[in-house]
Amino acid sequence: MKSKLLALALVSLSAACTGGEPVVDDSPEPLEYSRVVSDDAPYLIEWRPTEGRVPQNEPFDLEVRVLDKLTAEPIGDVELRVDAGMPHHGHGMNVVPVHTPTGEGVWLSEGLLFHMGGEWTLTFDVTDGGVTERLQCVVSL
Repeated sequence: MKSKLLALALVSLSAACTGGEPVVDDSPEPLEYSRVVSDDAPYLIEWRPTEGRVPQNEPFDLEVRVLDKLTAEPIGDVELRVDAGMPHHGHGMNVVPVHTPTGEGVWLSEGLLFHMGGEWTLTFDVTDGGVTERLQCVVSL
């Protein structure tokens, strides 16, 4: 019964990741936000690494904005969890990041670590009222 409830509460969505490319960027200027949008979810996720790039085998943090996809207004009354994995390798990160709301619709996800090069799937789980919407995009190192 628990697994059926979990399956009902978790809705996976495929999404496109657009915007700035947060990989292998050594410029001191902050990158644009990358965006994750889905046709079915009510959310638009904008994210960027706080240090300007996603490094390989070094801890990094993300600034994440959870927005209403129709109005682009911040949504602050939700929970956010960010995770990542390498589906082709069958594993995730070796760490558990910490997620802290820092303002209306803005989160800081600290302590992510992509310990090897390749394609990582970055996952954003937004939970509202017991229902979780999952948005994903691929980051290549």
